Amino acid sequence: MRRSRLARTLTAIPITLTCLLAGCESETEREPSTYAVAATTDPAVLSEVDLVHIGGSPGGSTLPIAVSVGATGNGGRLTSWKVAPNVAPLALFDSAILPGKDHQLHVLTPRLSPKLQREMLVSASVTAGNLTLRTWSVAADGTLVPLAQHTYSTVAVAHYALGHRQIIIDATTKRYQLVVPITRNTGALRLATYEINGITGAINMRADSNDLVVGAAADPQLSISYVSGNQRVRPHYAVSFVDNVGRIMNSTWKVDDLGAPILAGAYVSGKDIANVAGVIRNATTLASASLGASGFITAGNVQGTSPEPTTAEVQVWEELTCAGANCIVPLNITDSSRDTVPAMFGVQQVAPPGVTAPRALAYDPLYGDDSLYPPKNADSIQGIASVRKVMVLIVMLDAVAAGTVSLNDIVTVSTAAAGTSGSSMSLVAGEQIRLRDLAYGMMMVSAGDATWAIAEHVAGTTSAFVALMNAKAAVLGLTNTVYCHDAGSKFSSVGYSTARDQAELWASVFDDPEYLEIAGRASAVVCGALDGVEICHPTPPPMTKNMTWYVELDGTKGGNGGAACAAYTPLYANCSGCLTAQATRLDRPLVTASLASGAFAVNADATKLFDHSFRQIFTPDYRGSSGAQGGSATDFGLDTVSDTYALTAVPVAGSGVKVCNWNVVAGPGLLMRTQCTTRNLAGLVPGPGAIPRRLGIASLGSIEAEGDYVFGRITAGALQLKLWRVGQKDF
Repeated sequence: MRRSRLARTLTAIPITLTCLLAGCESETEREPSTYAVAATTDPAVLSEVDLVHIGGSPGGSTLPIAVSVGATGNGGRLTSWKVAPNVAPLALFDSAILPGKDHQLHVLTPRLSPKLQREMLVSASVTAGNLTLRTWSVAADGTLVPLAQHTYSTVAVAHYALGHRQIIIDATTKRYQLVVPITRNTGALRLATYEINGITGAINMRADSNDLVVGAAADPQLSISYVSGNQRVRPHYAVSFVDNVGRIMNSTWKVDDLGAPILAGAYVSGKDIANVAGVIRNATTLASASLGASGFITAGNVQGTSPEPTTAEVQVWEELTCAGANCIVPLNITDSSRDTVPAMFGVQQVAPPGVTAPRALAYDPLYGDDSLYPPKNADSIQGIASVRKVMVLIVMLDAVAAGTVSLNDIVTVSTAAAGTSGSSMSLVAGEQIRLRDLAYGMMMVSAGDATWAIAEHVAGTTSAFVALMNAKAAVLGLTNTVYCHDAGSKFSSVGYSTARDQAELWASVFDDPEYLEIAGRASAVVCGALDGVEICHPTPPPMTKNMTWYVELDGTKGGNGGAACAAYTPLYANCSGCLTAQATRLDRPLVTASLASGAFAVNADATKLFDHSFRQIFTPDYRGSSGAQGGSATDFGLDTVSDTYALTAVPVAGSGVKVCNWNVVAGPGLLMRTQCTTRNLAGLVPGPGAIPRRLGIASLGSIEAEGDYVFGRITAGALQLKLWRVGQKDF
């Protein structure tokens, strides 16, 4: 019996200190016998705090170390910390005083196995409009070793953020790209790019974009997320901020390995899920984080006009390549307001839109989930017409995989195949054409003549091929599906099935690249030859198929009309509008199937099934929150050490930085503060006071969702953490 998700998650909560007590760290990891600057009291009041975990993992060979910064707006210090679950953080080392305001910390993590070892630290601050970047290494005893420094003075910096990606890491080389979005007091946005040597810390500026006039707010809440990309969208950076009328601005930037920034889009705020209408979202505070390989989330306070609005909304954005070589548009897939009962685990959405098809199903092929859209007569049998060709293609590809045929085989079209009635690609008897091109014709224009030729080539006769189709249905457990032959000319369109069986049939090959290449092909040059003379279908080529009726459509096959088998007529109605389709959004595939014996809008129904189901998956699910911590905080730092362990830092009286451990488990919504330590920082000069309150996000490593996130916000001087889950996985 499978354990429940709650039970499996709870087993991951750190409940022992075996590694700390047993001394499992290596010799170079042992804690120092003495520490740096002693704690003191100081009249300066801290108004800025940040914190990052720079590497190491509980129970691993490298113990976790974190670094905080506490500042007054007139200078600050870094502090390294030895941390472990359920144990009070131990301050190790304080840096010298670093001048400036708006101190931020960033860790250069590799793409694979991030933060298993201590990684390079970047700190930044602004002095008189000049942005200073510093790189640091952190020794096993917490010693902070300054490596390099660079000052950006091209324009006066009002606000900035830090983002990065790995360029190359091998046995001898570590190269990182650091990207810094900057806003000026004029409201303009620009991007500065750097390359950092991950071994020496050397900082080399690569490029500086021109100003983008965007009307950023006086405090734009700048945030940057690296979107790693996939076959649908190239890697890039998503920069989000608030403009001077309180709207979220999203801009996308491509930056090559040499650091050249190219603006790929600037939007207020983006497009809707269909990539048609504009969508504008508002916020007073803002933060963002990446989501999978092709998306990001933004979180912002959206209610009221006071400095501390009471409502936070989480938006989910999918990055989509648009027209032009350098065009990327953010699509607003969903947001947390679509969960009608946020206090309940799971997403309780508004009622799904109605579909006109009498039989319909949305199906998650990764997890076998059919609950995303309430199944509608999904087990009711009817004729499927040319949707039958999905099985034809699958059986053909089985033969290719078995080596009995090849996609490059030259097939000679028989007189029977060429004489097939109904939809065709106009094959000619005796024509010689590749098997792959016949498959294109079958799936792109529903060619019955191509279907007949495929069957004869694979099985010798159409009757033998029908036997293979029914045998495959039995293997897949499609108990309500039968394929037959009317002994006439419509071999290609005779079959009876259910929406569930057709969804599960397609799901059996949802990740087969050869299947999707053929079923999802939008255009192909399809030509054969007769007596040495080329024949193209159509003339002139190419053959085309509409693959634009839904965003990110992977493949589709429709059916209409069809023939009948005597044994099943008139038991089940024939198809007058059937469709099976697959689409992928934010790296999650979905299959929809709809069958109708009366007129209905096949594409419109499938769109409703897709949209509602993707929103069901990706609507952020509120999992829980902590109680308020403190009462006079003006800023905070937040980072995660593992999927069950987080750290926070807040300023406290007496020039103190208070660092706390948290047990965090998104599944059951656990947020429990355990131990805290306050470090008073010596020698700081009083500064201008509180900086604007901010919202913070840290990602939890997760196998149960596409993304689990810890959110932090200051409300009435107190820090509160919240847990959100995006893209639940159903194991």
